[in-house]
Amino acid sequence: MNAERDSFPQELEAAKGQAGRLGREIVDTQNDLNEITEHVNELLRERGMAELPMMDTAWLAAFQEELERQIEVPEVLKKAERLPKLSAQDIVACCICGLLAAMADAIFVGTPQLRDGKVNGAPIQQWLRAIDGNTGIFKWLSEHCTVPYDISAVKDTVYPLNHRLRSLAHDPLFGALFALLDICMGTTTCINDAGQLVMLPSPKGKADKKAPLFLLYYLGHLLSDAFTTCGLPVPGWFLTQFFTSDDEESLARAAEDMYKDGFDTRQLIGMITSAQLGIGLTECYMALAHPQGPHVAGAEGELIQLRRELLRRELRLVTSGVASAGNVIKILLPPNSGDLAGINLAQWQEFAWQGFQVARAAARDMSVETVMENRKNIDKMWESLKENL
Repeated sequence: MNAERDSFPQELEAAKGQAGRLGREIVDTQNDLNEITEHVNELLRERGMAELPMMDTAWLAAFQEELERQIEVPEVLKKAERLPKLSAQDIVACCICGLLAAMADAIFVGTPQLRDGKVNGAPIQQWLRAIDGNTGIFKWLSEHCTVPYDISAVKDTVYPLNHRLRSLAHDPLFGALFALLDICMGTTTCINDAGQLVMLPSPKGKADKKAPLFLLYYLGHLLSDAFTTCGLPVPGWFLTQFFTSDDEESLARAAEDMYKDGFDTRQLIGMITSAQLGIGLTECYMALAHPQGPHVAGAEGELIQLRRELLRRELRLVTSGVASAGNVIKILLPPNSGDLAGINLAQWQEFAWQGFQVARAAARDMSVETVMENRKNIDKMWESLKENL
């Protein structure tokens, strides 16, 4: 695409040169027509016959002026758009996709709640919690993938219901690094009630011999914990435990309560399912309403693909925006009435990511695309000129 930008000034100068030559030819043609007409009229006057009317060639001069004006100020007609415009059909279709995703979030994902020592939730949560993590492969992994950082009773730090949230090696995203450290050191790296990072000695001692295979032990232990009563926390959720305060209204306490209510990786699976429903429906609409055209090579093909990708981003932004708004309504309305465990992190992540992508696209450098639009319109102008002549 840079080649298009570099070659455009030369092409524009060439177009101006052609317009100048055409203008001179128009003037010469106009003079020739006038001379011929005048000569014929002289012959007619000598014979006493009526003279021929002079041909009106004002349109030639007007055409020349308009041609030169368009060549000199191409930006008036050739300004590239930063983002594709969504039609009313696009917006309505994406709103429907977003509403369906929001309904799936409310009906099938729901809000987990701890009642009488048991987590209750919507169908996906209940189906996943029906998997018994104390039998079969899970039991075998629990017996063979023992690790030193699996302690659950230290005053002012961890207890059975929150030890996986506060123990960094239990995190599904960042935990591998801390798992290796704790296996080699014989410690548990965790966060205490004051929001401080501490390393506690483990009664199980070091496990240096397991270090070469620490990743297998780490993953095996995660899997053995995934379907127990207090499952694995949402990836990165341990970061909330640093935000403590003197009262009970801190972010750390609210996040811990959400985890104890059942806001864990099983709930995350449900969140992802509803978010992917909205994405899948939007992609289906994109394929049907805006099908992929024939392959175009070169810079023109790159521009077509760029515009198509921007259109996809805009459609998904509308869908995820509607679905996220539906998630807010789910949280605020009864029976949840403000329960933050009903938040759909996967849906909000999709909305934030698409918003970021669209904002970045809107702020991009448009010089190459403008040049290509200018060239395309100049080509159209020459085609129009050929048809008129």
